Amino acid sequence: MNRLKQLRTARKMSLRSLSEQTGIEFSSIAYYERGERNFSVKSQQVLSDFFGVSVDYLLGKSPEDMFNDFVDSLRNDFMVETAYSDGDVTQSLSPAVPEPVRTKIEILLLLRGIDSKTSLDMILEFAKMRTAHDDFSKPVGDDE
Repeated sequence: MNRLKQLRTARKMSLRSLSEQTGIEFSSIAYYERGERNFSVKSQQVLSDFFGVSVDYLLGKSPEDMFNDFVDSLRNDFMVETAYSDGDVTQSLSPAVPEPVRTKIEILLLLRGIDSKTSLDMILEFAKMRTAHDDFSKPVGDDE
């Protein structure tokens, strides 16, 4: 399933209009919408840029799948494995990852393991309170 038709109709656009504005063949767009042809890589990029959405969203991925893929990519990009003489292997963030990015990645990795809606809601409310506290606790005129 893809979301192309949904995005196009939400903007009240015809197939022809979308074709003219993106430079993608009219027939290709029709095939994409009907699922009769896979998007070309170029068409994916052009259409996702045009509609202001990710390629994953355009192709129909769920928000949960997009989040999990993102966290997995962080793990692949920033984690290092350490092998010990006893055969144990551990994963940790690369020492090259600086703060505050390091802490943000650690939080995302931990959040992925939380399945309880109540726990996630509590974390969200705490983050909102913390942000509000930080926003309003700066002295007037104290711009960093």
